[in-house]
Amino acid sequence: MAQCRAKKESPGPKRRHPHFLKQSIAPIGQTSVTRRGGRSKEYNYITRANYIYLRDSALNYARLLGRELGHVPHGNLGACIADLYRKLAGLEPSLNLNMEPSEDRLHFVFWHRHQWGERSLYWLCLKVLESLSPKMRAATLLFFRKLRKATGIQTLSESEELGMVLDWIAESADESDNEEYSAADMSIIDDYRSGGNAFRLLDEVEMLPEPDADLAHMLSQMCPRAEKEKELLGILREGLRFTESSTPSIFSYEYNPHADEDHEDDTIRMEHIIRFIYDSDKVCDELVELINNEINSGACETLPCTWLTLNPKTERVFEANTFPEEFFTWLSKLMECINSY
Repeated sequence: MAQCRAKKESPGPKRRHPHFLKQSIAPIGQTSVTRRGGRSKEYNYITRANYIYLRDSALNYARLLGRELGHVPHGNLGACIADLYRKLAGLEPSLNLNMEPSEDRLHFVFWHRHQWGERSLYWLCLKVLESLSPKMRAATLLFFRKLRKATGIQTLSESEELGMVLDWIAESADESDNEEYSAADMSIIDDYRSGGNAFRLLDEVEMLPEPDADLAHMLSQMCPRAEKEKELLGILREGLRFTESSTPSIFSYEYNPHADEDHEDDTIRMEHIIRFIYDSDKVCDELVELINNEINSGACETLPCTWLTLNPKTERVFEANTFPEEFFTWLSKLMECINSY
């Protein structure tokens, strides 16, 4: 089974530089920074109210750390806000710091980027279910259903892109002079229509697991003979914690620190990076090409991050766990095993 991954060399896509405040502040104090908010109302963010809110947020956070902020107002309001930014950033030098707007208010936001791992795309191929023994297939299908329910990972058939890609393939088949090529394309399309193998497997995974289905017990009782199934079973047992409702969803870490609100539609979201697909077929290839085109056009990418939005009454300091790294390490193992079938 071929591996499906984007054709990009860098760890992440090229990003459009945001036009607003999710970036370092210029050392020269600005007297006015405006943008349009809800209902196209224009806001100026260099105001005394915003300075006081940011100052009190920064002072409060310094107090939580047991540190002195060291901010002394000087110059105009823009210079004071810029100094607050630099002094606050200096308290947590290992973290990133944004200033982000919400209507007419500015907020400081500390954020830390978690590591994806080595893969560009985490697409789980369901075609593996066709190669498993009946008992192993039943257990793996139940695992996928519980993983989908707990994490919110979508199947390809739940995405808007599938219909668009199938239309492209159909147009290509209609325009082709090669009958064999056209027949192969139409066969792929039939796979994704009602009754096709792709449609059936994607639909099976979308079904909710039985409420009384005890996955842990099922996996503990299994003793497959085939070496590949033994490896898969071990990985599923290791990943049981990711199927529990008490475990955080990887999508709860989704954050776009470089967001440009005027180009929200150009964002590559985590639901595009992590999903269930049928197989590494032409549909998969077209989806990869679609993502690459968006990257080359400067699309932003949401990242697995931990972040903390400050306010004058924030009660805790920034903390980040290693859950995303643990999840992606395990998911890479699962993908490698699946792709070996």
